[in-house]
Amino acid sequence: MQTAVVIAFPELSPVVDAWRERTSADRTSMGIPPHVTLLHPFVPSEIVGESLGDLRKLFAATPAFHVAFTELRR
Repeated sequence: MQTAVVIAFPELSPVVDAWRERTSADRTSMGIPPHVTLLHPFVPSEIVGESLGDLRKLFAATPAFHVAFTELRR
């Protein structure tokens, strides 16, 4: 199984889910909420747990910021 680092935006579901279902190859979002992919592939799934602490530290040190989505892309 592949892993990825994503930032989920579940509040965008009402706006983008119909588009995602129409444009995905298998006509499904595979249970993944609207998101921005930061890194893919990440690490092998067998060792992903070992990286979670480092990711938490990285993101905790990053100040919050506002983001606006002006178009949909894949």
